[in-house]
Amino acid sequence: DAMTACKLGYYKDSNLLCQQCSEGLVTNADSTGCEACPFGKVPVEDESGARTCEFYPIQVGVYGPVTSVSTAYLATAVAFDLDFRKNFDTAIRDRFGPPVVPVPNLNPNLRIKLQIGTSDSNPDLGVVTNLE
Repeated sequence: DAMTACKLGYYKDSNLLCQQCSEGLVTNADSTGCEACPFGKVPVEDESGARTCEFYPIQVGVYGPVTSVSTAYLATAVAFDLDFRKNFDTAIRDRFGPPVVPVPNLNPNLRIKLQIGTSDSNPDLGVVTNLE
């Protein structure tokens, strides 16, 4: 019906039915059509299929023999990721406390994703992990 709102990534067509936006587009402000994300943002789809514009994340890789030499390598990488995310992710900060290493004047739009890879001290596995 006309009172039912469409979820994000969908728009109301002329028959007031919810239709999914084409790949790469998101719902416009009045939910009557679809549009591209503004510069610097990309469409991100969640598990339910809802699509929103979010700032493009910077992918940072941590690579090494994290499973064969010492699991401390892996623990250090995970601790770094959590501590850095405490600077802008309130849910993590509320759960684990303030960051050990605060980053002053951090751009609130900055999004960094940490990818951890292992070589397991095996060059073939290391190349495959690096290419993923």
